[in-house]
Amino acid sequence: MDDIEKRKLWREQKQAYRKTRKEYILILTPEQSLKVEELANEKQMSVQEYIKELLKANTEGNGYVVPKDSGIKYLVLEIRKIGSNVNQIVKHINTVKAISIYDIQRLKERLTQLEHLVINSLTNPPKKQNDH
Repeated sequence: MDDIEKRKLWREQKQAYRKTRKEYILILTPEQSLKVEELANEKQMSVQEYIKELLKANTEGNGYVVPKDSGIKYLVLEIRKIGSNVNQIVKHINTVKAISIYDIQRLKERLTQLEHLVINSLTNPPKKQNDH
């Protein structure tokens, strides 16, 4: 395929793509622009990706993109605490070479707590309160 054919094919692909997309121009104040860039950077996304994710989140009804970084940090900390407790129980079991019903119940409780914490944090992140 020579250069002319490649360009023609590329042009056709571009036209087909543009027929399925709509372009918008968004004009923001410097403050708004800075805020959108900050939010996108926090999520390690481009501004375009971030805006698309916001739109997707709102059209799917959940109203959020991803939990705030502070929520993720809290979740990681709690998972580590629970993991530490699980490790202590397993160490005890390996040392004693036996496990009591109490140990099994504690392990189940901790794992249930972990499951609820993860599900709640990822499906019900705190909503941003309006500053009125």
